[in-house]
Amino acid sequence: MPLHRSLLAAFAIGLTAAGPAQAIAQSCEPVATGAINWIDRRSRGPGTYWITATLVSNQPGGSVSTSPGEPGRAHGVGTTVAYAEGRLNLVRLVTPVGATPNPGLPFVLSGTLTQLFSDRLTTVRTTIVQPFAATHADRVQMTISAQGQITLTLLSWGNTSVPLTEITCAGQMIRAVGPGAGAGAQAHILITLRQGFSTP
Repeated sequence: MPLHRSLLAAFAIGLTAAGPAQAIAQSCEPVATGAINWIDRRSRGPGTYWITATLVSNQPGGSVSTSPGEPGRAHGVGTTVAYAEGRLNLVRLVTPVGATPNPGLPFVLSGTLTQLFSDRLTTVRTTIVQPFAATHADRVQMTISAQGQITLTLLSWGNTSVPLTEITCAGQMIRAVGPGAGAGAQAHILITLRQGFSTP
C-alpha cells in the first residue's frame, strides 16, 4: 500500500475508534490501563501480546527542514506531517530502595516507533517520487504510563525526552500536543493503540 494511503488509513482507524463526533474529551487513564491489561492478563491464553501504536502529527506553518544541504528533503516553510508506527511492550517499574511502591499498575507501555516525514522525499535523479521517504526515517521511543501520561524520546536526535501535553481521549483516540520541527514549534498529535496477539 502506498504510504500516503497508509496515512489516510491511520486517520480512518482513529476516527472510527473515536466514535460519534459528539464524543466528549476525557482522561486517557482508562485507555492506558486497558492496553496494559491486554498484555498483562493474557486473556486469550498462551501467546505473544503487544500493542501497536500509530502516531500522526501535523504542524501547520512549520519550518520543513533545518538541513539545507541534505539530499532527499524539501526546504522552506509549510506544513509538516509525520507518521510513526511501532510495537509497545510492558516494562515493569522498579521501586527504588526505601521508596513507597506505586499503588497502581506496576507497568508502563514502551517501545520504538519508526517515524516518517512529509518533507523527507524519495527522489529519482531530480524528480520527487514520493514523500515520507523510508531512507530518511527517525526512531522515536514512546512510553505511556498507567495514568495516561505519554513521553516521546527522540532517539535520532540525542535521546531528548519530551512529555506530551494537553492529552485527552475521545473514545479510543488520544489527542495531544508535542514537539514540532523547528525551535519552539508545536505539533498536533493523534495516537491510536491496537491490540496485537500471535499464537505460540
